Amino acid sequence: MVMATDSARRATKRLERGTDFQLHVRLPPNVVDFTERRLLLCVDRAKDAQQRLFLVALVSDYQAQRVAVAWRRGRPVALRVVALD
Repeated sequence: MVMATDSARRATKRLERGTDFQLHVRLPPNVVDFTERRLLLCVDRAKDAQQRLFLVALVSDYQAQRVAVAWRRGRPVALRVVALD
């Protein structure tokens, strides 16, 4: 017999762990941007040349504030940012 509280508890369980989207901002030298650092670490660890090129472009777009980055299952997810003028 399954109780209603058990099914309610299972329904709210997150299926996919992740972070919120982060947009790069200019920070003082004593503040660490962990998203940028983690992206650079991904570039260093990339085994495939095509993957490395993609990650380098992603780092460049992140630093230029053209994309916001979130992390899903340990991998970066980019969202293009468009300024509305």
